[in-house]
Amino acid sequence: WSSQVVMAYVIGGIFESMGNNVEYVPADTQAVYESIRNGDVTISHEVWQSTFGKSFYNAMAKGGVIDAGTHTALTLEEVGVPQWVIDKNLCPGLPDYKALLNCADVFSTPDSGGQG
Repeated sequence: WSSQVVMAYVIGGIFESMGNNVEYVPADTQAVYESIRNGDVTISHEVWQSTFGKSFYNAMAKGGVIDAGTHTALTLEEVGVPQWVIDKNLCPGLPDYKALLNCADVFSTPDSGGQG
């Protein structure tokens, strides 16, 4: 996620300015909290509670992970479609997301294997 990458470099820059060595380590988004508990990763600064909250809170309950605060970046997990799809009624039933089940062909491309 863009916000996570940008903020990682901002936070890393702060640590570097304090004389610390910083290494940016790619980590599995679910397993990163156990990696912190095990000492393999030091910081994960962004938790999307709707998708990763369970693994984060499970790691906290085991000890070795703390919630050090919040920031103003908000999660937004939505589905979007181009307005022209609605205007041309190419997917009847939109904007109800269930309508997407019947119109994958509208969004498929020659290289998508029929998937929208």
